[in-house]
Amino acid sequence: MLRSTKHDVILAAGPIVNSVAFIILICLLYNVKVVQNSVGQIGQRIEGLRGKIEEARQVSGGLKADYLSKEQKLALDKIEIHISDDVQAWPKSSAEAMELLDDHVKLMKSMDSATQLANLPRLLKTRWAVKTFCTIIQAESVALEQAPELQDGLDSLLADEPDDIPKKLHEQVDRTHRELEERLNRFQRDEAIRLAKDAIAGNGNPSAAYEGLANIKDDEAKSLRDQLKRLAQEKVYSEKIALLRQTLATSKGLDNDRLRQAGIARVQDAAINVLLDLQNETSVPKSENAIVDTRTLIEVCQKSLEEIGKRQLEDFARKQRDYQRWALEEIQRFDSVKGWHYDAALDRIDRALKSFGNPQKEFTWDLLVEFPSTKEVLSRTVGVDLAEVEGGRLTIAAQKKIYTAAAATIGWKKDVNIELAYLATREAMIKWLSPINISLLDPPVAQLYQKAHMKGWEKLEGRDDQLEVAKAAARVVKKSLE
Repeated sequence: MLRSTKHDVILAAGPIVNSVAFIILICLLYNVKVVQNSVGQIGQRIEGLRGKIEEARQVSGGLKADYLSKEQKLALDKIEIHISDDVQAWPKSSAEAMELLDDHVKLMKSMDSATQLANLPRLLKTRWAVKTFCTIIQAESVALEQAPELQDGLDSLLADEPDDIPKKLHEQVDRTHRELEERLNRFQRDEAIRLAKDAIAGNGNPSAAYEGLANIKDDEAKSLRDQLKRLAQEKVYSEKIALLRQTLATSKGLDNDRLRQAGIARVQDAAINVLLDLQNETSVPKSENAIVDTRTLIEVCQKSLEEIGKRQLEDFARKQRDYQRWALEEIQRFDSVKGWHYDAALDRIDRALKSFGNPQKEFTWDLLVEFPSTKEVLSRTVGVDLAEVEGGRLTIAAQKKIYTAAAATIGWKKDVNIELAYLATREAMIKWLSPINISLLDPPVAQLYQKAHMKGWEKLEGRDDQLEVAKAAARVVKKSLE
């Protein structure tokens, strides 16, 4: 096809016979716009231009036309022989078509611009036909990868088709265009199907394969789209489940059971939400693999929570047992034969004071060790200063000093032994009974506690010591199970 560019137009009007006609022709040529790609537009502009030239010829007295030479006429006729409804006259091979194209190019080069203009309709028709022959023959063996480009060429030929093209040649172009489009569609379909199957087999990108099937409407494509969508769904949920598994592992590694329990419970809640999403999915068949994986994760979380719960119960039971054991020991420190309730304390104090009358060696007085305020009572009642005594260890001299100050003809001066027994009862209740949380005690231990506490409480009845015990009960922090 003969085409024009934006910056040059192959035009000529022949020799100009006078200056007036020449000036008019130049002005006309200068005002011609750039010829467009469409053959129809080119034809319209050329017809208008030829009219202008005719007007210029009339003004100038006529222009002398340039005719084809004998060789050019023969060459053009030779090309036109092939352009007919006689299919047998068409080129049979790519080589013949290319030879025809070369002949046309040589013919065009042999013409000056005036000759081309004078024979433009024939040249446009032969140029279009020669290109069409080349394209049709190329389409017969074109690789499908190059088919889109060739199809664009056929679209262009159909759009730029000149007038008076043989009917069979037009039909052949149209048929070649349809056949190539069908081949290309089949190729694209087969390629899309292949990519989809590869993706389903794990050898491709499911999302890209799904997009490739978007415009294919047959049953196989629909089935593959469903499989790809399910595969994409499984991938999304697989990633969610993998993240939840990782979070579960992190939760199990936290510092204590309380944190571990909270983390695992959150993972389980998230997994339940994923399962609900899967069960509610209606756009594609449900992904059984994803459902099974999610249910398994929920069961793993549940098992982990049960293990933590069991461990917590065992730990609580152990702590309960340890608490009972500890509380019982504290109660016995107060209420036992060797304890510090009033009667036991008075007996031990009497025996200790008597031994101070004839000491044989240094003596660690447990009363002083357990209750340092013993020094205050001795100082207040019998005037004995034991400020230098540390840790309850009494020298022989200190023992004699206490005995001399406290001994009386009958009993002990100012009932120092009794005051010390009351002191021991009060301090023992504060030290060993007050820290016990009775609400954490098993019934048998709680009964022992109540008995011991009542024994001491009743003994201190009417004394300030009882108020001190009450104050301590409100002040002392109760021991917990931890």
